[in-house]
Amino acid sequence: MRKLTTIAKDIQGALKTSTQGRIKIGKLLNEARTILKSDKLFGEWRSDNLSAQLDQKTANRYMRLAECFSNNLPDNIPLSGLYELSKKLNDTYRDAALEFLADEDDVSLKDVGNAISRAKAILEKTSVLDEVLSKINDLSERDSWEVLKKIVKQVGITKVQDWLEMDILDKEAA
Repeated sequence: MRKLTTIAKDIQGALKTSTQGRIKIGKLLNEARTILKSDKLFGEWRSDNLSAQLDQKTANRYMRLAECFSNNLPDNIPLSGLYELSKKLNDTYRDAALEFLADEDDVSLKDVGNAISRAKAILEKTSVLDEVLSKINDLSERDSWEVLKKIVKQVGITKVQDWLEMDILDKEAA
């Protein structure tokens, strides 16, 4: 295990660099955090060794960057967007937002916000749909078809509704 003084010197050296440097700082801070067993001790260590260069808020941002992007840093997203993506999003939302942004050039902070909103909306709808399908699976086959027909009718998908009605007729005829 490395000495805390060595970790502090490595952080001070990396403070003058790019996004990769910030991620390196976050990794080093996370390393120090695992050595120090409490938030209080970690905060005191950071303050004693790095307070002139690195306040607590920035340290937290770098640590989250490292947790989220140390293995896969998108090169099309600005640092402000990476900070936004590293905020308290779960991995599923973050991964979905990153997928939306993967083929974009010159992504803006607004694009990141839109991708996060879009990911949340889609995943929340998917979650609701999964719950509905789970409940439908608990019903009898006939009741399941009735519920599906009502859902399809409600959302106005007439071709699917026709297919469902034909399938039910075929099952009843058999």
